[in-house]
Amino acid sequence: MSYLVSARKYRPTKFDNVVGQKHVTTTLKNAIKNNKIGHAYLFCGPRGVGKTTCARIFASTVNENSNSQYNIFELDAASNNGVEHIRNLIEQIKVPPQVGRYKVYIIDEVHMLSDAAFNAFLKTLEEPPKHSIFILATTEKNKLIPTILSRCQIFDFKKISNEDISEYLKLIANHKEINVCNKTLEIIANKADGSLRDALSIFDKISSHFEENWNYNDALRLMSTLDSSFSSELTRSILDNDISNCILQIDRVISEGYNPKEILKNTTSHFRNLILAKDASTFGLINERTDLKNIIKEQSDSISKNKIIDSLVCLDKCSQQLRNSINKRFDVELCVLKLCAMNSDEKKKIIEKSNTKELNPNNQKKTDILKEQEFDNNPIATKDKKDEKNLQAELTENKIIKTDKSIENFQPSVESEIISISEELNQNTKLVEKIETNKKSDDWTEQELLDQWKSFIKTLMSQKKTSAYNVFQRTTPKKNNNVVEIEFYSLSEKFEFEELKSNLLEYLRLRLSNSELEISLIAKIQEGNDVAITKKDKYELLLTKNKKLSKLIDKLELNSI
Repeated sequence: MSYLVSARKYRPTKFDNVVGQKHVTTTLKNAIKNNKIGHAYLFCGPRGVGKTTCARIFASTVNENSNSQYNIFELDAASNNGVEHIRNLIEQIKVPPQVGRYKVYIIDEVHMLSDAAFNAFLKTLEEPPKHSIFILATTEKNKLIPTILSRCQIFDFKKISNEDISEYLKLIANHKEINVCNKTLEIIANKADGSLRDALSIFDKISSHFEENWNYNDALRLMSTLDSSFSSELTRSILDNDISNCILQIDRVISEGYNPKEILKNTTSHFRNLILAKDASTFGLINERTDLKNIIKEQSDSISKNKIIDSLVCLDKCSQQLRNSINKRFDVELCVLKLCAMNSDEKKKIIEKSNTKELNPNNQKKTDILKEQEFDNNPIATKDKKDEKNLQAELTENKIIKTDKSIENFQPSVESEIISISEELNQNTKLVEKIETNKKSDDWTEQELLDQWKSFIKTLMSQKKTSAYNVFQRTTPKKNNNVVEIEFYSLSEKFEFEELKSNLLEYLRLRLSNSELEISLIAKIQEGNDVAITKKDKYELLLTKNKKLSKLIDKLELNSI
């Protein structure tokens, strides 16, 4: 007799034997019992959770198990996805069953059908013969077109829990008289990630290596899986900032044949458990042994939530970089060193904070109060406060400085120098006094004007006013006694100057220390010699040169610039 893998040998033949899909099996059983059988079903969910198995059981049960194998037709849409395959299927559907009540068509991986095949299948799927039932199975429901989904009863299969998988493996191990600990079966279930078929494949692999007695550590090596105790030991070394021990632990597991990626995966899972242990409501989500749960809780209490999150971010970045890394071992070691450094910094802060509280438990508030009293009794500080209020009143009254939204939202960079507020206020007060004393003076040179003009242009670029920057860059102002003359050559230039005239005037008055300074805009537009700078200028110039252009725009109903 040929050997059968466990996934086929122990495939359920009744709904009651299906593992972890009770919400589906109960509904299907009741539908058959009450004779409420639909003509089209869609089974969707992850791989290896029982979609095809339930389809076969349903097909067998609906025909009351009377030679049902003759009425079940399976089609693999991955290899038979053309329109001609669907047409052949449609032709077969017309023939009624010779035995039993229904002909059941199971189409696996239905999302692989081509668009033409889907369209050819739509009408038959909506109104098939009374003796036909369609069961479509797929792992990717999102790839199916809505017209297919609307014609089917949809059943969503879920991942099977680790507890259900380990219990099922335990039954098989007892049937095969295999001596295996529960911890090994739990590791297999966790490795399978909700897929019973994957779990059975791993079970067969380990069963081929051992005979009747399974060794836990050897089973882990065969699965290339690290035990959670490794990540708890590594995390303890990280929290203790024991870099040497961290490197040695990584070296030990790699020398035993484990992949650096598995180290990273195991450590990430452990730090996730640390964040879950922070709250009693999420503590139950930790899927580990009781002794490991106690260790996780202890480690979680010794590190802050923010540092755990930072560590998870660091681990996630490393896992993303690991795919294209040349030296994966070095990347994992570097990531662990970063975790040591982060937790070392936090430990120092906690120690320093606790030492400060022990030495001066009540002195902090007293120090703050003394500082406030010292500031109030300081005549210089009091004068600075008065100077600040007076300066604000004078600036508001004379409208010397106009607040701009960009200035309000300005945030100083980290590299900016720290300036004394009192010194800055004194300088501004002296500047205002200088403006008042030289109120009617025009002793500023044209070179000074050009320098301040260039400085103003830089502010436009920093504020990302590109259009205004280009206009000001092309223009050279002139000094006429106490008036700054600015020439413009197009309407767009005039618009830019007029929009920024008030800001420019205040800027120049402040920088040239002259409150009587004025700005005069002089038009240099000559008839027939307009300079077209912007798109709007070019558009208006074309309209003046060609009158038929406006008629064409109106006729074609185009939008003007």
